[in-house]
Amino acid sequence: INAEYMGSQYDRLFKTTRIPGETKDTLKSYDKSQSRHIVIQRGSDFYTLPVMTADYKEIPAGQILSAIQAILSTPKSSGPALGLLTTMDRTAWARARTKLVADPANAASLEALDSALFAISLEDTAPHGLIEESRFYLHGDARSRWFDKSFQLVVAKSGRTAINFEHAWGDGVAVLRFFNESFEDARAQAPATPEPPANPPTLLKWNLAPETVATIENAGKDIDAFAASVKCRILQSDIVDTNVIRQHQIGQDGFLQMSFQLGHHRLTGRNGSTYE
Repeated sequence: INAEYMGSQYDRLFKTTRIPGETKDTLKSYDKSQSRHIVIQRGSDFYTLPVMTADYKEIPAGQILSAIQAILSTPKSSGPALGLLTTMDRTAWARARTKLVADPANAASLEALDSALFAISLEDTAPHGLIEESRFYLHGDARSRWFDKSFQLVVAKSGRTAINFEHAWGDGVAVLRFFNESFEDARAQAPATPEPPANPPTLLKWNLAPETVATIENAGKDIDAFAASVKCRILQSDIVDTNVIRQHQIGQDGFLQMSFQLGHHRLTGRNGSTYE
């Protein structure tokens, strides 16, 4: 992957969101002056947390740790799960969003969410086993997700973390590189020691009309039914491994994509829709 390609991908990896439209969505990337914060989601609550100073220097990890601990120690609200709106049909979500931003408080909260560097979801449960983990990080119950964000780190109660990312802004290669580099950097750092944050997290405020609450409730029923229809199975085999693929000089990604398509054709007798 050349440097120019990765540079263009990385620019959209952060401070980017997908905004629903009635006929076409809009991909919006913010100027760095508007994006010195992240958004942390816990249940239906959204918090903004500065992670860079006014001159773009990193805020110490100890301050960020204390802020996250403060969020975890704060009782969750029982309000509607606004993130469910991002699971809806895009035209329906666009219309719901138009009504939502008519209120200035909602518009300001959405702007803070959209302009964040990225989002984090702090979960209260931890999945067990590969299938349960796959479903957990793919969609969970969708109540503590914001699927329009360029990417969201989903952190289970156990501390195990995965990335759930929106695909319109770029390619998975950039996400994989980011995750690998972040992992290696985290391993090289000493554990942070909590220290009082200069800027504590701020809870985003929402004024939800009864119509919006009803829309959220219906979205919850729809995504529950859709998630239940998703089949997830794990097949582990030692017949083919990385060494075999390399021996035949086949690209690993291409090999897997063709395997999926062949399997689908053998099961259904037709080609599946694919962009690969």
